[in-house]
Formats: sequence, C-alpha cells, structure tokens
Amino acid sequence: MAEAERTGTATFPREIITFLSSPGGHSLIVRGMAGTGKTTLALQMIEELAQVQQSYYMSTRVSDQSLFNQFPWLLEKVKEGEILKARKKMKKKADSEMQVEKILLGLAAIKGELKTEKVRSPRKELQRLEGNIEAGGEESVAEPTGEGEITVTVGSMMPEIEMAYDVVDRALPERTLIIIDSIDALAEKYGVQPSKLITTLQKDLVEGCGTNIVYVLETPDPLLDYLGDGVVYLSLNSSTGRRVREMDLLKLRGCEIRQPKYVYTLLGGRVRTFEYSRYSKPDKPKAFDTVDDPDKKRVSTGNADLDEMLGGGLRKGTITLIELGPGVPVVSSSSIENALICNFASRGRGVAWLPTKKTGAEASRDSLVGFLEPEVFDKSVRILEPHAASESPKPYAISLVGEDVRLVI
Repeated sequence: MAEAERTGTATFPREIITFLSSPGGHSLIVRGMAGTGKTTLALQMIEELAQVQQSYYMSTRVSDQSLFNQFPWLLEKVKEGEILKARKKMKKKADSEMQVEKILLGLAAIKGELKTEKVRSPRKELQRLEGNIEAGGEESVAEPTGEGEITVTVGSMMPEIEMAYDVVDRALPERTLIIIDSIDALAEKYGVQPSKLITTLQKDLVEGCGTNIVYVLETPDPLLDYLGDGVVYLSLNSSTGRRVREMDLLKLRGCEIRQPKYVYTLLGGRVRTFEYSRYSKPDKPKAFDTVDDPDKKRVSTGNADLDEMLGGGLRKGTITLIELGPGVPVVSSSSIENALICNFASRGRGVAWLPTKKTGAEASRDSLVGFLEPEVFDKSVRILEPHAASESPKPYAISLVGEDVRLVI
C-alpha cells in the first residue's frame, strides 16, 4: 500500500504566522518555564514576518550585541536598525525629532502649506496610565540618589514604551510587529501591574492602530491569558531519558488551530517544530501487492515484517490479538488493518471488518478501493456497522443487530 504518513518536517507553526498576518491588530502572549526558548520563538516571529511587517524588539534583559551574538541569523534576515533596545539616549533623540517636527508643522500651518495631518497612534490610555502614576494612583519606582534624596520615576519616563509608540507612528498606516521581552519585567521596572500595561498597549496600539504585539512572560502561570488575543505555552518535559520540548497553542482568536500541540527543538538558535501531516489517499493508488502465505498452516498479514514478528504469520483457526502500546499513532494501526483486509480479500478469503475508525461503511470502502478492485472488495469484504442505514443497504455492509454473519459472507 502507499506510505501511510509523510515524514514530519521541521517548520515554524503556520497557525502563528496566519494569526499575526490576518487583518487587524493582534496580541500574543508567549509564556513558559525558563529555558524553553521564549525569546528564540519571539525573535523568529520577526524573521518569519520580516517581508510584510516592520519589527521592533524591546528587551529588558539582553543587550543588542548579545542578541546578535546568540542569534547570528538576525543580521542576515533583519536590518539591525529594526531590532533595537530602547534606551534613554534614544528616547531623547526621539523627543528632539518630535519637537523639530512640531515646529515645522506649525510653520507650515501658518504659511497655509499644511494640507494633511500625519497619522499618529492614539495615546489616550498611555496618558491615563502616566497620569495615574504621577498622581500616585499606581505604584512607582523610587531610586535613591544619595544624600537622602529620592528620585521617583513616573510614567512619562518610560522610554521603552514611548519608543514603541514612536515606532508605530513612523510606520503608520503600515502595520508594525512589536516584541516585548518581558512584559512582567518591564512592568516591575516602572512599578505598574503587568495587566495595566498590557491593557494600555492593547487599547492604544492593538485596537487603535492595528499593531501586532507579542508579550513574553517570564512566568508559566496563566493569570494574564485572558488579556491576550492568543496564548502560546512552551514546556520542557522528560520522556525515556530524553528532554522533550512541547509548544501548546492554547488560543489564537479568529484562527483555526489545525495542530494544537507541536514538538520542537532550538537547534541553531531557531525554533524548529515538527508538523505531522495526516494520511491522504493518493489520487491514483497502486494495486496492493499480495504477500504469499508462509506455509499451509499459517496465513500472511500482508506485511512480511509483521509476519516475522508473529513467528511466521497468523496460525489458521486461532484468534490473534495485536496490542498497540500508548503513544502509537492511529495511522500505524490503520496500516496493519488495511494490509490484513487487502491481503485476505485479494486471495479470495472472506473478511468481516469492524473498522477501528469511526466512519461509515461507504467511507471505509472508499479508503481501500483502488488498492483493491471494487468487485474484489464487494465480493470478499463485509463491513460491520453498529447502526447501519436500512433505507439504502449496501451489499458490502451489514448491521450488527439481527444478522447472521455466516449467511452474508
């Protein structure tokens, strides 16, 4: 028979790309245990979307040079100027540029030369958060300066956040991808709750400008999941002495999740997931190659390797139980099942078939016709259905209730 399932290949989850590429702005929370590759995953989103979205990476823990040392492929895929860590000097530069822009706009307005106003991101929620902090409504960060004096850092002195807004402004009306690594560390730095910071960015940038924002969380706790449009959870487990990395796509609002769980590696500084493709019957299936019986007392399963494992095939007049251990994919049991049916039917033996898959008799027959000629299947195979449809009986299907199998095979 044809190969049951194509070999999985190392890829990046298509669901995440579809989610961040769909119209409108989206927020994605990436959380997990330490060492699971949260930063690597976030940076690779920049690589995957580099051709369609301007990217801005905001790190509270790692310097720019360290990033490029750890992930050299960043220099190949993304311009260094597009992945910047905001600093106070950058903030001052942005402020000065904004002041110059305001002066030029004012002069143009006076001269009557101003025809269109530059599109800017709404900052209503940011201003409200800054106002609350300045008024003492939010906790603030106090930094000792010596001599008993204390300097209080308020919302207006959040260069990373303000730089993100500036990046969005420069890209409008085009969409921007912003990575914040990590949102809880940034919130702690400025003395605000992570939920307040996420809500502010969600309303101003995600909903107000159609910006894509990825929040990296240093904790695996799901306490903030409700604030994100999407949630990805990374975990590191142990199985038979090996470390297994798993990625769970817990939520991607508005996006179909075809594969909710991926196994992945961090080889070469990249997240490489393994995508499993479901078996699909070929358009022109090859006729089943019949396997001869080992001897007069035994019959073949249709699989020479399985015959050898069973000590020379199936002994006539016996009941054989083939038990599959935990974790064996359904496609493996289907391969054994289909080989048995095809080999028996092709040799003219009768087959009473109760499909392991929950499909009807017609769908089960269609899955094997082509590997077997239709007339061969209809003559030798009877599909046992717990709830057969009496209105349109099929010659190859019988009900498990009220029928004598010996009379119909």
